[in-house]
Amino acid sequence: MKILLACDPTIPHEDLVQHVTSRVWPVNTEFAVLAVIEEIPQGIIPETVSDLMSAATGHAEDKVELVASCLKASGLHASPFVLEGNPHVVIVQEAASLGADLILLGAPRPEEGYAFLSSRIARAVVRHAACSVQIVRTGAIRRVLVPTDGSDSSITAARVLAAGKWREDAVFEVMSVVEPLSASIRFLYPPHNDSVEAEQMRASAMLHAQNAIKATEQILSDAGLAISDHVMVPIDMPNKLIIQEAAAWKADLIAIGSHGRRGIQRFLIGSVSESVAMHAACSVEVIR
Repeated sequence: MKILLACDPTIPHEDLVQHVTSRVWPVNTEFAVLAVIEEIPQGIIPETVSDLMSAATGHAEDKVELVASCLKASGLHASPFVLEGNPHVVIVQEAASLGADLILLGAPRPEEGYAFLSSRIARAVVRHAACSVQIVRTGAIRRVLVPTDGSDSSITAARVLAAGKWREDAVFEVMSVVEPLSASIRFLYPPHNDSVEAEQMRASAMLHAQNAIKATEQILSDAGLAISDHVMVPIDMPNKLIIQEAAAWKADLIAIGSHGRRGIQRFLIGSVSESVAMHAACSVEVIR
């Protein structure tokens, strides 16, 4: 397994290191510890650019060396390197070049000048990376929330989790959002307000959510993973419900597929995973 760990030279590294070293990784997992020196903003006096870039590069090299040494001390294989350019472009391109299976990013911060892992950069990486991306906010992972809509992407996410290595005390909770079509078409298609048809549509949505949960739980349980519980919630903004459930259950990680069902729903669920990654209080892995 190959993992690109994007390290921000300007913030503490302890949480990110604790997260990585507390997880169980496949044998021979390789970590590429990357820091990106962002372009100097316009308006800086040309004579000072060289000095600024030199100082930034030196600081970044010290940080990635430190992070890599912490991983090595825990028995992991890690190689540090520093590159220059637009951070999200460099991260996505390097992940593709390395054939990375996963990108690990420290939790994004609010936009502050030219912060390395600002929300805009983290969002762009989640949106454009070809591999899975995890936003790291917590240390050890014991409680994993798995949202599912029964789509191919959700099933793939469950299979990735089932194939992974986890702590012996790790538990998984599966959740699904009931999406009654009558709620979404009530305004545009008044004839569908018929109570009998609305009830049939509601029952179909409930059955779909139940089947999605069962399929995901079956994949996880077949791999010997512990299932804590499952949750079905009524229609609302899915990202809001996922974040609320993660907080209520005290999840350490939300593992969510990158896209949902076909057509416009695929686009909408894709935006849900991106929103959850940006705003959840715990770590979030968007699985591709």
